Amino acid sequence: MVAEPLIEALGSETPVVLVLVRGADCFTCEDLGRQMRELARVAPPGYRLVALTDAVERHRTEQFLMRERIQVALLLGVGSFTIFESAEAELPTPAVVMGSQLGGVLTGVAHPNRVPNYRAKSFADELGLSG
Repeated sequence: MVAEPLIEALGSETPVVLVLVRGADCFTCEDLGRQMRELARVAPPGYRLVALTDAVERHRTEQFLMRERIQVALLLGVGSFTIFESAEAELPTPAVVMGSQLGGVLTGVAHPNRVPNYRAKSFADELGLSG
């Protein structure tokens, strides 16, 4: 269960901007670093930036975050089957979900389709965080 480590690390009442990213996204999504820095900058006061990645690729994601100078409150690696894949459908990534508390999702957006050198809107824009 993904919520248990988040609750343990942050508390159930901590509002989060949860970035769901596979290790492969770090190399195929050209502006992911910029978008994550923007999210960290424009997140509402009190919200914590948390990255959730596949456990197998956690090291790759951690290196990406360091290289891009992105500070996250928590980087959590989970088993692929837990959240990134299921019998019904595969979760599109990269994606962002904002929640005022765990279990209370407000909104989310995914950017699974890549167009080289082009992004019409950033995660922050689509979530209504950019001014």
